[in-house]
Amino acid sequence: MAGFTTRRIGPCFAAEFEGLDLRKPLSPDDVAAVHAAMDEHAVLVFHDQRLDDAEQLAFSR
Repeated sequence: MAGFTTRRIGPCFAAEFEGLDLRKPLSPDDVAAVHAAMDEHAVLVFHDQRLDDAEQLAFSR
């Protein structure tokens, strides 16, 4: 995951994911990195992301 970092924040699951601007379209590599982090941690926290409704929907897809 070049440019991305994850940091475990719970004893069993959850991590902070940093280094990705969720307002911008994600490349296939970005999507794969998020999916891999979700597989490993189950819950991801993306701090300081200012998303409007459309951007939130785009990221969720």
